[in-house]
Amino acid sequence: MDAFQGDFVPLRLLCHIDGGGSYTAGVPGYVNPVVAVLTTGAVATGALATAKRTQLKKKPPMKGTER
Repeated sequence: MDAFQGDFVPLRLLCHIDGGGSYTAGVPGYVNPVVAVLTTGAVATGALATAKRTQLKKKPPMKGTER
């Protein structure tokens, strides 16, 4: 092995070997799809929370709850 290279998108670790070849190591194949699903869920949840908060801010206060 002469060098290695790590990438975040997609998650992988490439090990470069003498002679110009390389092979992946350290990140199983199921990790990238799981990270994609979790990231999509986090973004969707954040968007829904933001939309709900904006919706609640626009409603006038209920009668009798004003301070």
